[in-house]
Amino acid sequence: MKKENIKSAVSIIIPTYNTSSLTLNCIESLLKYKNNCSIDITVVDNGNDNTLELINKKFLTVKTINNTENVGYGRAINQGILETSGSYILMLNSDTLAIHHYWLDNMIRLFEYDDKVAVVGNRLINKNNKLVGCGVVGTNKNPKIRGWMADNIGYTEPIECISVCGACYLIKRSNIEVLGLLDEYYKFYYEETDLAYTARRNGFKVMYCPD
Repeated sequence: MKKENIKSAVSIIIPTYNTSSLTLNCIESLLKYKNNCSIDITVVDNGNDNTLELINKKFLTVKTINNTENVGYGRAINQGILETSGSYILMLNSDTLAIHHYWLDNMIRLFEYDDKVAVVGNRLINKNNKLVGCGVVGTNKNPKIRGWMADNIGYTEPIECISVCGACYLIKRSNIEVLGLLDEYYKFYYEETDLAYTARRNGFKVMYCPD
């Protein structure tokens, strides 16, 4: 049965490669902590395990795209972008978990405060409560990752960055006409960095969201 394409505020795109358990846990957390934000979820599978079979059985509203080979992260995200219609697009790694109700609302709010914002990345912590995503500052030639593997304290204010981690990466669909899709040349890494740099070259801002 074809799943209905409903206009949502945020289209969440999750590329996966043989990570069925992680992906199921990720989806469960998104549905639990979406608050009042209207979302749709699309999983793009580059692997060859039973991830999509499990998703289709458990989550009737989650859309899936099945690739017969590993086409890479960038192309998988682009496939999801072209198959969805949300006003915002969240690129999300399959090993991430939402942990409170307002995380997505807070990210969207940064766009609403300033129409020059093109990219927002959230605060990321690992299972040991260490920071693994607080934005990248400095310059293009001398980037500095903030707070990497530090204790989960501080970094509590939104700040303009040169880039943010692609594990949880929010963009506005209306900006794609200017910024373009992810560059599929990179295959697995630096697609989000490239897009952030493109945004800044075009006069937009890249923001870190602390909560």
